[in-house]
Amino acid sequence: MIKIHFNQRYTGETRFYYLNEILTYILTFRVILLINITLKFSCFYSSQIGRLCRVYSTNFDTHLVFKLCMKYLPGQTLMGLFVSGMVLFGYSLEIAERALYRDEIGNSMYSVMTSLWVTLTTIATVGYGEFYPTTDLGRISMAVCVFWGVSYTSLFTAMLDSMFERMNGEEMVWALLEKTSVTNLMRYLSQDLIVRIQKVKIKKEESSNILMIQDSINALKQMKRQYRNIDGEDSMSKAKRKFKDINFMFHEYFLLLKEFKRLQLINTINYHYVYESHICSSQKQNSNHLQTNQTDDKQSKDEAFFEKLQEEESDLQVMEFHD
Repeated sequence: MIKIHFNQRYTGETRFYYLNEILTYILTFRVILLINITLKFSCFYSSQIGRLCRVYSTNFDTHLVFKLCMKYLPGQTLMGLFVSGMVLFGYSLEIAERALYRDEIGNSMYSVMTSLWVTLTTIATVGYGEFYPTTDLGRISMAVCVFWGVSYTSLFTAMLDSMFERMNGEEMVWALLEKTSVTNLMRYLSQDLIVRIQKVKIKKEESSNILMIQDSINALKQMKRQYRNIDGEDSMSKAKRKFKDINFMFHEYFLLLKEFKRLQLINTINYHYVYESHICSSQKQNSNHLQTNQTDDKQSKDEAFFEKLQEEESDLQVMEFHD
């Protein structure tokens, strides 16, 4: 097998790697590629999310998928990153430090648990220092492991912060408790103020009680301002609630407009029907009136004709009498 010799740091002894160990050391970083492939096989890497990203001009890549996994599956994501880091850096450190515990025959007495322990302390940003890499390859592995550990610790801290962050309902409960305590304190101060005013009216004391009454009034004003300032919702939740109410109001107005439009259409149809029926009836009346007028004209013509005949007959009779 091909050997690659090097001088050990601090002692100057000649050590060697096998060529397949160097290649295996390089190929161990394919774990990062494996993480990328795992993210692409997650439930968040779908065509539906891709279409939504194209609609809103957002890059749809593994970075977005990783953020979605951290938001909705934080425990599983952090556990996968921890296991991947332990495998990647523990095995690469074992390969790098194996040459220091190998004799010329080729037997290696190096323990994998030592590499895993060093990797764990480095990821946890503890670094006890009882074991540390001395080879160049081992230091390269631990240098990358340092950045991995800082990133992992930051993500773990963010997950804990989101776990202990109060939800909207919890904020409302906390605000209600604070308002209740402030209300009780205001009630106690109001009772004390009423008692002091009664004492001033009865005993007619001036200086001390009047000053105490003024102090009580100022305290009540301060409590009133504190009561108004207590709000269990943050700005984003309040804005979402307001927008939801506005959308609901607009939806109601839209339904009312649709109803008004439907009623207007019905009224328009009824108006046209009534108008057409009125026109038809008026036309019928006009036709009937014309017919009656025509019959009257005919009757008047007939009467005039008969009257004319009667006059002619009378004239004839008169003429015959004169003869």
